[in-house]
Amino acid sequence: MILTRVYRKYQSSLALRASWWYTVAIFAQKGIVFLAVPIFSNLLTPAEYGTVAIFMSWQSIFMIVFTFNVQGSLGNARYEYDESGFKRYVSAILSLGLLGCLVGTVILALMPDELASRLLGIQKPLAILAAVSAMVMLPVYMAMGIWRFNFKHLFYNLVNFLTTAYGILFSVLLIFLPALFIMPYDRSVGRIVGYLVPYLLAGLLLARRKWVEGGTFYDKNYWRYALVISIPLIFHSLSNVLLSQFDRLMINQYIGRAEAGIYTLAYQFGDISHMLWTATNNVWVPWFFRQMERGTPDLIRRRSRQYALVFAGITAVLIVISPLFIRIFAPPQYWGASAVVPVVMATGFFTLLYSFYTNVEFYEKKTGYIALMTALSAVVNVVLNAVFLPIYGYVAAGWTTLVAYIALFLLHAYVTIFRLKRGSLFDFWLLTAIGIGIVVLAGVVFIVAIG
Repeated sequence: MILTRVYRKYQSSLALRASWWYTVAIFAQKGIVFLAVPIFSNLLTPAEYGTVAIFMSWQSIFMIVFTFNVQGSLGNARYEYDESGFKRYVSAILSLGLLGCLVGTVILALMPDELASRLLGIQKPLAILAAVSAMVMLPVYMAMGIWRFNFKHLFYNLVNFLTTAYGILFSVLLIFLPALFIMPYDRSVGRIVGYLVPYLLAGLLLARRKWVEGGTFYDKNYWRYALVISIPLIFHSLSNVLLSQFDRLMINQYIGRAEAGIYTLAYQFGDISHMLWTATNNVWVPWFFRQMERGTPDLIRRRSRQYALVFAGITAVLIVISPLFIRIFAPPQYWGASAVVPVVMATGFFTLLYSFYTNVEFYEKKTGYIALMTALSAVVNVVLNAVFLPIYGYVAAGWTTLVAYIALFLLHAYVTIFRLKRGSLFDFWLLTAIGIGIVVLAGVVFIVAIG
């Protein structure tokens, strides 16, 4: 009977079906990425792995800054304009974002080589390629965002899966084939170019389609609307990048390229806990908003306890066995990462804890708190890295990021409890106790692994 009711609910709810298939797609896409980690850790040296990681970090930054973060306005515009107006809007802001990327690329190209390398930590041609890749990926990200809004999960999942799978395939080919004719050959370039090829093909097709559908390359009203919404979000999006990725840039600057590669590998294995949170969060968020509308705080409090306890149990198991992932799947030059993985997994658990409270802020439409607290946590992360990286090496970055996420949890809890007066929704002291237990367990495993 229970299964029958669940199935009927699934069949009758477009949002529930979409959430289910997004969850399946996340596991499939992340599963491919996870399986690719041992492949590339064996094909690339730690220094080459570090080059790829730094490239990806700058690409994320350029994707936010050079495009004016225009894709951040799609959600508002989807409900502001009718169907034809929205298509015109999409084609217009696509032009705006690509123009911004073009200007950013020209600025990088005109920058002196030595200055660019010193500021960005990678060679100038790779920096320019990172800016160009933002231009290539913008149409793909915009199309995928629109498909999510319209619950077209098939298109979203298919493009997400294929770009990831073909990116890995092309990367392997471009690592092996040129090496047969070019000696020596920087294999990190093969990994980067191979990753970009499917996005280039998909981006060209999707950009053409959006321009044909909308037929608008420039409209000052659309551009103004997009910039008013998107530019304030740049600060928030950059804060997220600083919080999640800037540590590897700092490791490269303070310690070395190889250490940045080892740390990145640890983060990719440790990202399992974050992947689980992403999947379960797709189900939790719509349920939470529905219960808030119904006014059932006791049910939310009870379910959040259960959710946190189950997730803590899974995280604890992953933390205990996580050092084995590195030993089994990576060559010996990466084994130093085994001490960092349990700390990264503990960070993933605090992502769950702080998301409880950010969901309340979203519900209350107090998103300014989210941007402010993310920025404060990012500052904490950067400052702690600047202090401890030169002393303790790249392993310190895992702990500084964990501290930043703990701060994020405490800051959002403070806002929800004392500013929004919604403290009854969650058992703060129980969540804190569970979090402390996870940190202690990660610390024990860290000590054993590093010893």
